[in-house]
Amino acid sequence: MQKVINRKNVALCERLDATGMFELILDTMNFQPDAVCVKQIQYRNNPAAPESLASFIFTSLVNGPIGSFFDGSNSDPNITYPLQSFTQGTTHRFRVISSTGATDVTRSGALCIHLEFIEYEKPHPSTAPANIFK
Repeated sequence: MQKVINRKNVALCERLDATGMFELILDTMNFQPDAVCVKQIQYRNNPAAPESLASFIFTSLVNGPIGSFFDGSNSDPNITYPLQSFTQGTTHRFRVISSTGATDVTRSGALCIHLEFIEYEKPHPSTAPANIFK
């Protein structure tokens, strides 16, 4: 298991609109994260008339889906995704996708996502395993 040397928690809470998308600019990192862990996803719209079916969350942050939700849901996936590349100040898009694969423009509730950015200790060059295939 890799040793964690830095963590930063980021809480997003967005009121979804008819675009089915929102953006986040991450410009407060004081380290270069290697991974992001999805700690929690919550969604709530109207308890008196709940929306039906589940939707997925796709993000450019990991270039793939990071979880799903339905009206009134609260999940703690605790899934870690490697970050292939991360640049401070880059805009990351989050898109809500329906079960058909299309952008879900019908959601209008509050979507909250708790992310934890993680930096792992890098091996020191002198202790890295030798490349036996040279």
